[in-house]
Amino acid sequence: MALELILGNSGYGKSTYMYEEIIKESLANPDKNYIIVVPEQHTLSTQKKIVSMHPRKGILNIDVVSFDRLAFKVFEEVGDECQNVLDDTGKNLIVRRILEQQKSKLKYFGNNLSNDGFVAEMKSIISEIILYDIKAEEIEAAAVTNCDSQALKYKLSDVTLILKSFLEYIDKNYITKEEILDRLCRRIEDSKTIRNSEIAFDGFTGFTPIQYSLITILLKICSKVTVALTIDTKE
Repeated sequence: MALELILGNSGYGKSTYMYEEIIKESLANPDKNYIIVVPEQHTLSTQKKIVSMHPRKGILNIDVVSFDRLAFKVFEEVGDECQNVLDDTGKNLIVRRILEQQKSKLKYFGNNLSNDGFVAEMKSIISEIILYDIKAEEIEAAAVTNCDSQALKYKLSDVTLILKSFLEYIDKNYITKEEILDRLCRRIEDSKTIRNSEIAFDGFTGFTPIQYSLITILLKICSKVTVALTIDTKE
């Protein structure tokens, strides 16, 4: 296990240095896997940059993926048939149905159901809760013990009810995009492709708790993990 941090100001060439090192090592070790994880919107541009930098103009043992694409590559390898992944439209439809079904039980949001954008806003709240691995019980406990405001208590109570109903509805039938990495954490150690490979992270300003959990596992099973981070050189 090895962790390498590439630190510096924006525009200082951190990515270029990382890619040059990965290309050099991939040529010296053609049987080893090298994986570069970047934000979804940067996968294509990163692939093009590495191909242009590569002396052979090919990246046979270098993969450029997003977190989600990494997950599906592992699922395909280990034989994990991922359930239907809900997109934002699907989430909105489920949230709208739950709000209508639970309208009489909502203490604060019951009168907001007709407001434009409320369903989308509630969908975003649920997505954030799942992304940061916050349990319904934690929200429920906060509503009881840590709130001086009655309005906030009612809000948290309603969010808890909606979240529980949402998770019950999708259980065993769907998986949200935010849950993909949690599932990856449970299966990635079974991957022969990932084990003993070298993996690098570039283009991120920070990581969510579940991404940190994944990186912790990768530090145990990969021969090297490299992370490029923007930070003022004075620090």
